[in-house]
Amino acid sequence: FIILEKNMEFLSGKIEDLLRHPKVDAHFTKVEELTKMKRETLLSLLLVGSVAAFVVSSWLSILCALGGLVLPAIKSIKALTTGNSLDHWVKYWMIYASISLADTLDFIPYYHLLKALLLVYLSVSSVAVDKIFSGYVGPAVSEVERHLTPYLPQSILDEVEKKNE
Repeated sequence: FIILEKNMEFLSGKIEDLLRHPKVDAHFTKVEELTKMKRETLLSLLLVGSVAAFVVSSWLSILCALGGLVLPAIKSIKALTTGNSLDHWVKYWMIYASISLADTLDFIPYYHLLKALLLVYLSVSSVAVDKIFSGYVGPAVSEVERHLTPYLPQSILDEVEKKNE
């Protein structure tokens, strides 16, 4: 324990030196005046907040899976087996696919939190699904279809037409 105590004292001294370094001292002084908190407390809050954000972000993928995939999948299966209209769930899955395409934006802070909240909200709100589908996803898909159709083989177009009848 003596070694650990000495290392903690050393580390604490280095952190204190860093917090009082001339290049950051003026900035910390302003923040201390604004918040009425010591810079050590601010640093502690920043570190705890960062760790909490890391822990929470790892749970967000589970929330996305439960709220964005499992619940809508169950509701979709119920709609299929009871003969209810599938319009809402087809729109939902189109929006989900669009959001999945946007997963390359996961470097943006709070992206996964926003995605999780949006998916959970969409899984319980048919009004939001209709608005997003008719305002964004539907027009985007129509535009892509308009550009791709000339390049698709006629056999594929005939098959799609046959299924739509």
